[in-house]
Order: sequence, then C-alpha cells, then structure tokens
Amino acid sequence: MIRSDTIRSTLTRALFIACLTPILVLFLSDDAQAYIDPSSGSYFLQFLLAGLLGAVFSVKMFWRRITGLLRNPGRKGGDKNA
Repeated sequence: MIRSDTIRSTLTRALFIACLTPILVLFLSDDAQAYIDPSSGSYFLQFLLAGLLGAVFSVKMFWRRITGLLRNPGRKGGDKNA
C-alpha cells in the first residue's frame, strides 16, 4: 500500500522539476541568432492555452478521485459507492 505522504512528495518533486526545467532552458541557453516569424507568437499562445485548458479539464474530470486518494489513501478512488 502506498502512503499518501509518499504520493504527495512524489507529486511535489515532479511539479518542481516540471516548472524548473523550462526556466533553466530559457535562461541558461545561448543566443539563437534566428528569425522568429510573427505568426509563431500566436502559435506559442495557442500551445499554452491548449495545455492550460487540458490541465484544467483533466483536474475537473478526476477531482473526486484526486481528493479521495489524498483523504483516504487506503480506498481506491473517491467514489462514495465504492
């Protein structure tokens, strides 16, 4: 059986790495000396919005399972009928 503090620490570590990696790539890379097309800005914005909305939708769909797992680590899922 996996303990909830183990799950939380793993998720916290994964979130930290996921946030730190793009920051390190942006600030520690050399100059690219490349032309950026004006339409690439809207593509990047579309990419960010799609990722954000996908994450929000995923959390919305699995909210009961997420909260049920964090509250009762012994039960599978957060359904009341289980």
